[in-house]
This record gives sequence, C-alpha cells and structure tokens, in this order.
Amino acid sequence: MKVANTPFVLDVTKAVRPGQTNHLAVRVLNPGDERIDGMVLVETPHLDKAVNYSNGNLYDYGGIIESVELLLTPAVRIADAHIRPDWKTGLVKVRVTAKNCIG
Repeated sequence: MKVANTPFVLDVTKAVRPGQTNHLAVRVLNPGDERIDGMVLVETPHLDKAVNYSNGNLYDYGGIIESVELLLTPAVRIADAHIRPDWKTGLVKVRVTAKNCIG
C-alpha cells in the first residue's frame, strides 16, 4: 500500500501481454468509519484521519487528484538522476539509478 498524497511507480512489465489488448484498471478507496475491503480510514496511511469535518482537520476526500501517466520504457533504463553542481569549484556531482528489468 502506498502512502496517500505521494507519487509512486507501479511496474506492470510482467503483466503486459505484447500483441494483445491490455487493460489497466485503477481502484481508489476512501473508507470512512465503515470498512471497505477490511479497511477503515484511521488504519490507512492517509494524512487526514477525520471522517467528519471538525476544527483542525481537513475535509476527508479521496480519489486521484493529480495526473496519471502510463509510460512505456526500455527494460534497461535510467530510473532517476540527481545532478548537483558546485559553483565554487565548477565540479558537478551526478548520482544515477539504473533499472534492469531483463530476466
């Protein structure tokens, strides 16, 4: 389970059927005090734990509120890159995370 309000990546490489129709379904749950699939709001990683609005709490809302992307990437790829220049020395530090899904 991913924490609410944070981006995440879901690798579906093993589930994709090349040359066939593939479907992607996303299910979003926003439980309250009554359980949905065994979960209630206070047991989720959601930032706001109040079902009913009260002072000091944000309104409890759920759903996908930011963009969603489905990306086709090579099996071997750069997953992340962090570049940090030092203006005093002129040197640049580079940290690269590579992903290899072959095999």
